[in-house]
Amino acid sequence: MPNKRPMNDESITYSCPGCHKTLSAPVEWIDRVVACPVCGHRAAVPAVGDIETQPPVPPVRNSGREAEILFVRTPTAPSVPPANPPRAGFFRRHKVAIITALVVAIAGGWWISWKWYYEHYVKAEAIMRNRGYGQRLERPPAPDPAIAGLVERVAGAEAASRERPDDLNTTMELISAYDAALNRIADIEAVRARVILNNAAWALSTTPHIGLRDPARALGLARTAVVQSCRKDAGYLDTLAEALFVNGLRDEAAETAREALKLNPQDPYLIERERHFALQAATPTATPIPIPIPTDTPAQTPAVKSE
Repeated sequence: MPNKRPMNDESITYSCPGCHKTLSAPVEWIDRVVACPVCGHRAAVPAVGDIETQPPVPPVRNSGREAEILFVRTPTAPSVPPANPPRAGFFRRHKVAIITALVVAIAGGWWISWKWYYEHYVKAEAIMRNRGYGQRLERPPAPDPAIAGLVERVAGAEAASRERPDDLNTTMELISAYDAALNRIADIEAVRARVILNNAAWALSTTPHIGLRDPARALGLARTAVVQSCRKDAGYLDTLAEALFVNGLRDEAAETAREALKLNPQDPYLIERERHFALQAATPTATPIPIPIPTDTPAQTPAVKSE
């Protein structure tokens, strides 16, 4: 007896002519051309087949194709997680550390660049602006006549002292002129100021009038002159050696004399001075050995040095 046409709430089961997979379709699709969802073969749903009473299967239509694609009722196996799941990528595993490192690197680079810019531009520009650089002067500042008078007074006193080194009044005038100039030493031109510091230290260390000597003050003036000359002037170093010696610092005096000799190794005066300072540093006597000043070197006198 032939199979009856199924009812509307039933489905029909048949085999695909192309891949022989078992397909199912609603009964209302009988004689409709459909495409196999497995192999794509298009064929009409047969009117007779193995009829099973099953709940209706909703069709899925594809607007881009002429025929409808049916669902294949195939049993699905339960999903089993793989034994060795694939590891995540390097970035996904370390993204927190990578992002943190990038933020730290960007912040550090910004801080270093800003510090460099501040040191080389902002700070330097502020210092130059505070010192008056870039400001136009309507006229050059006029020289202070008082400072010029002090310099001329020192020069005259030094010339008189070279002519009469043993005269008490001449030496007193020289010390007085140095005192007046040292009170305004910051207003005197730098080169001339160093000369005044050096000559004042020499006079206060070597004057034959014991009452006018001031070894401690002479040492401070000599150190200042040497620092301002960047220790590149042998005459200033020789004055410092003398000031160190009269203050009882024999070892430092010998070392300073050797430093002065290194700047001018062929100078006979410096050679003789270095030899005698070294001799006195090695002689533990209470009475200092007098250091002779060569007579063939007129550049220095016991009262004052001339530059």
